[in-house]
Amino acid sequence: ALPIGHRFAGRRSLQLSDLADESWVTWPSGTICHEWLLHTYRSEGIEPKIAHTAAEHATQLAFVGAELGPAIIPRLGRGVVPVDVRIVRIEPTMRRHVFMAWRTNGAQRPNIVAVREALVGVASKVGRTVRTPSSSAR
Repeated sequence: ALPIGHRFAGRRSLQLSDLADESWVTWPSGTICHEWLLHTYRSEGIEPKIAHTAAEHATQLAFVGAELGPAIIPRLGRGVVPVDVRIVRIEPTMRRHVFMAWRTNGAQRPNIVAVREALVGVASKVGRTVRTPSSSAR
């Protein structure tokens, strides 16, 4: 997420390294998204500058809109994007892996079957690969 006036706001995509000198808006320390940002930059020898933290997307987007910094905002649960914010895709595309586990003797329980079918249905709609366990992996 970038402020509408940011020099990269008009791009379709960018590399995370393009934003290495920015002061970031992110989740609080210890959260998955915060730690991901630190790890990703540090693995490239870059110490990211964290300027602001907020524990919800809406506040992070408000900070971005106020030109306080860029933010990594996952699509999942993002909600409405304010008019003063632009979402620009990061390349390579970040992916989320969703796993489901169940006991062997519960594989046919209606609630497990329903959740499994729902996950497979959503994945197929968005063109994602679904791997199911072999019988020996259960």
